[in-house]
Amino acid sequence: MADSLVALRGERIRTALKDLGVDLEHLAPAPSWLAAARERTAGVRLGPEERAELNAYLGTTSTSCVASDAACDRTVQQLKAFGVLLEMRAEGITRVTHADRMSAGQLRAIQEEIRAVQGGASSP
Repeated sequence: MADSLVALRGERIRTALKDLGVDLEHLAPAPSWLAAARERTAGVRLGPEERAELNAYLGTTSTSCVASDAACDRTVQQLKAFGVLLEMRAEGITRVTHADRMSAGQLRAIQEEIRAVQGGASSP
């Protein structure tokens, strides 16, 4: 079932994708039934076609990321962590052990520590 909460979770995920630099125009448009789901607390039944439309809109392979607040939170946190990893990679930081288990904040702290060490190493 898709209800107003599913619609809100979907918007959170799309916002996180946009923050990563994903061009949302390359994803599918909002399914026509999503507007009705936003306005209902009872929800809209999701069959295979509706799930496929929602996945295309969210850029996901499963609708489980919008099934609950906890699942959405995990997905958004993973996207944020991925963003930090992309930044780190762009700075030449490519080896971070257990990065898949770290939050964006933890990765950011490691990034700052490495920057400080690298900045200190280049000082005379």
